[in-house]
Amino acid sequence: MNRVSGTIVRIDRRAPFNMVELDTGKGRFTVLTLGLGGSFLEGKRAAVVFKEGDIVLVKGQPGAVSADNRMPGTVKSLKEGEVLAEVEINASFGVVRALISAGAKERMKLAPGDDVEAFINASEVSLLAEEKA
Repeated sequence: MNRVSGTIVRIDRRAPFNMVELDTGKGRFTVLTLGLGGSFLEGKRAAVVFKEGDIVLVKGQPGAVSADNRMPGTVKSLKEGEVLAEVEINASFGVVRALISAGAKERMKLAPGDDVEAFINASEVSLLAEEKA
């Protein structure tokens, strides 16, 4: 599971959905949620979490993409199995891990040092409250 901390900078409450924007200091995440507890307020610390398998990787120019969250970075490492490959990406706010098929890794010719962009839809990101350190 990936986890990135930041500060809530915007909450758009439109029943039944809430769009929350989190500033990590090096980028922003957008989160789409149905319920939003009272502890989530603008200016409060929070974290976003998302599964490795929910990330889509792109190598080269992606063009128009509907995903709200874009994370440019560089491939740090690859661990390939028979079916899946785990890709570690150095993004501006830290390391992100993605799971892709071994076939996709081969088609993309992914290697450490490659520039990639990781995408994740706002609906695939969860929001957690954090205490200020």
